[in-house]
Amino acid sequence: MKQLLEEANLLIYQHLPPSEITSEMFQTYNDSQPAHKITAFDNVNYCLAVKPFR
Repeated sequence: MKQLLEEANLLIYQHLPPSEITSEMFQTYNDSQPAHKITAFDNVNYCLAVKPFR
């Protein structure tokens, strides 16, 4: 993934595995809805790529 993004002149700004997705993006919801917690899917990562400003 890193090589493909570099070839497209993109930089990885953030890369999260499922456990970090759950804690960073769903924690507020999970705290407010403990009976209906949501989690990120296994084997699915989040990657935010940005194009550098020149």
